[in-house]
Amino acid sequence: MLNGAPENVLQLEAVRDCRGTDAACGYMGSASGHGALTLICPVSGVSQVLGADRLKSLRVRNGTLVGECSSGSWGRDASLPGCYR
Repeated sequence: MLNGAPENVLQLEAVRDCRGTDAACGYMGSASGHGALTLICPVSGVSQVLGADRLKSLRVRNGTLVGECSSGSWGRDASLPGCYR
């Protein structure tokens, strides 16, 4: 489900660690270059991350996603975590 995801998304710790029979990851990119990442993981639960194409790092700490962005800043908007400008 990560077909078409940029290399930086494929290398994220949270994506690599999302494993198991009940785990899944998906990526959807738009023509304008904005990507959304969906993680369904036993450790972090179900999460969507906006601006995923701008993620430099993404990991799970104490059950919460923590990210760092290559551009913009990590934050939440309408409870959705992501890289926002």
